[in-house]
Amino acid sequence: MDAPLETCATRVAPPPARAARCLATWLALLPLGACAGWFFSGVQYPDRSRPVVRIETSGGVEFGAATELGVLFLGRTAVEGPCRVHLFLGEQLLVEDGRIDPFGGVYFRASIDRKHQHAALWTEPLVPGEELVALVMNEGSAAQVSVRMTQDPAASGDVLDAPDLPLPAGTPIFKSARERLHFVGLVTGAVELEEQGLGRRGVVVFAGPDRRAEALAVPENLAAPLRIKYRPDNLWVEEPPPREIGKD
Repeated sequence: MDAPLETCATRVAPPPARAARCLATWLALLPLGACAGWFFSGVQYPDRSRPVVRIETSGGVEFGAATELGVLFLGRTAVEGPCRVHLFLGEQLLVEDGRIDPFGGVYFRASIDRKHQHAALWTEPLVPGEELVALVMNEGSAAQVSVRMTQDPAASGDVLDAPDLPLPAGTPIFKSARERLHFVGLVTGAVELEEQGLGRRGVVVFAGPDRRAEALAVPENLAAPLRIKYRPDNLWVEEPPPREIGKD
């Protein structure tokens, strides 16, 4: 004989405690659908492994770094005026028009509208023997070159043992840590030193943390109002006024 309807309903309905547990489990599983969708969607994080740039100026071509302080370079070919910046955005090499502004010390900044890779600054002390990375830009690629800090009384400033691959002036130097490249400085030149009894050896000099600290010591008016810039592609952006060095 079939059980009464109310008896069947009583048997099917879970007790209150069990229902509460089921509800909590169901709510906890809700985000997993979104996570699984992202995991299998093929979406990748932006490539931040090549924060090196090539800058065309009115006087020539030089190299620099895309950092959290902006696109920094040494101003060997020009210290003002327009420029054209070649930079990596993901897998693509893009070209963006910009303007050269003084930044401080030996550094200049190429101000561009497009967002770029922004290597964080390396703020810990550097010691002889420390392993660093140089990024050498060639056409549409960038090669990582391992370099090592050294010291020599005949050379002032931050010095590296010269690697087998030449490092042009402006080549950025980074510290690889926490799966990121952290900006250290820019190559300023290479020399050969004569060591008594050891012959000649090559070293690379770069503008490192001390020169960067000098640049950051230059005051900047962060409260200055942004100005609107109209681009030829019918877009407009807000940008700060140029940094003025040595002016009251």
